[in-house]
Amino acid sequence: MSHTSMEKLSSSTAFGPELQIHQVSQLLKIPSGSLRNWQDRYGFLSHASEQGNYRRTYKMRDICHLDTIGRLVQYGEKPKVLCSLEPSALRARLQNHTPSEFVAAKEQMLGALHFKNLDGFESLLAAVLLSAETCEFVIEPSFEAIGTLWHSGHFTIEDEHLFSGLLRSWIQRSTSVVQADERSREIVIAGLSKESHEGAALVMNSIFRMHGLVTRQLGIGLPIEELVRLDGDQRKRIFVLTATMCDKAFQSQLESLLQFRNPVVMGGRGIDQYLNENSGNSNLRNMSLIDSFAAARFAELLAKGIRLGYFIA
Repeated sequence: MSHTSMEKLSSSTAFGPELQIHQVSQLLKIPSGSLRNWQDRYGFLSHASEQGNYRRTYKMRDICHLDTIGRLVQYGEKPKVLCSLEPSALRARLQNHTPSEFVAAKEQMLGALHFKNLDGFESLLAAVLLSAETCEFVIEPSFEAIGTLWHSGHFTIEDEHLFSGLLRSWIQRSTSVVQADERSREIVIAGLSKESHEGAALVMNSIFRMHGLVTRQLGIGLPIEELVRLDGDQRKRIFVLTATMCDKAFQSQLESLLQFRNPVVMGGRGIDQYLNENSGNSNLRNMSLIDSFAAARFAELLAKGIRLGYFIA
């Protein structure tokens, strides 16, 4: 993509996009006929926006959902079954198809977590190389396992902090050597809540930089006024990360998020349930709500979309 195009990250369509079916087809490399078939025959995305002349449009969350279905179909799974599943269930199935080069690393790291083997976990991390696939099939499952072990009572809060801290440190060290194209506009990654998922922010940051995009992380718990001010700057793009639990704090933040043009909400456990329970909420229409454990693939698709020019003003 040209230098001029790289400077024009959209202020109105990025991250809360409604791409047309031919654009989704090109981005995901799935034939338009298959996309129509999944929707018409199997009921996928029955809420999709349809405008004049039967023009179908898809939001970023739906695009991520379709991407996972398409990848599972390549592994021989049936679209009729897949189209009825929630994104979290689809991601679990995708993990069953972990590429062979990542299977051993993932299983060993999950085993180290289960047995609270901090030294072993750190040694395993040292042998892992940064890539989008590593983030998706090794790092994110480790983050998710840490959360599961903590919520089940197997981990103390100290265990949670120690192991997740090792993951965050590994991402930061690995990303520090990645060179971005300094001519491109900044993608600003920020956390609205003090409970924001820092791991998801770091994963996104690493993948954007691997695609040559300039990023700036502002940390968590920033004042809403400061984020709104930055969101109004045409030269920048904001990610808003919310609490990792879909609790009352999450719900209260939605009002604040409406001040942004097209916010991305990185939710956590219960995000699918929350969306189902609030499917009629018109305030969610301009938001892209993504599970924080799907940050890697989301960032990968978004970076590719920028390269294709779909998120350019």
